[in-house]
Amino acid sequence: MAENLLNRDFVSEAPNQKWCTDITEMKDHVGNKLYLSAVIDLYDLFIVSYRYSNRNNNQLVEETIRAAFAANPQVKPLIHSDRGSQYTSYMYHGLMEEYGFVQSMSRAGYCLDNQPIERFFRLLKSEYYYRKKFDTAFHLEAGLNRFIDYYNKRRVTLKFNGLTPLMFRNQYEMAS
Repeated sequence: MAENLLNRDFVSEAPNQKWCTDITEMKDHVGNKLYLSAVIDLYDLFIVSYRYSNRNNNQLVEETIRAAFAANPQVKPLIHSDRGSQYTSYMYHGLMEEYGFVQSMSRAGYCLDNQPIERFFRLLKSEYYYRKKFDTAFHLEAGLNRFIDYYNKRRVTLKFNGLTPLMFRNQYEMAS
């Protein structure tokens, strides 16, 4: 298993240097499960990629990681995760070789080691998911898409002096 290379150093000097990833579970009002897998960039807290599935499996993680690299070709970030079976699988190691990223994993039982993505999931649930009732997993997914778009493009962050994650990212790119 990979070491905790991130070691709670959640500061990044530029986009795409450090990413955190994880999966969270949600349900529609009749109990159908929907799993959200996401990748967050530690530079600007931008959600780099996300995917849904009714199964918490390797395919979900693979699709999420592939989408992150499709949106950001040529980057070689450190990707931090918990010790879930998807992140210790042969599939994940294959993605590491294919894309050349460095793997970091939380210590067993230390959810705060992956705090940025856990914080995003908590925010998504408290500001959106717990306040709504979803008739179907389809409606839940559509609402989550809107919330993630809002989060990235319109939700201001005090940490970035009132800028959104996308505005903060664009500010870096304009200065480079």
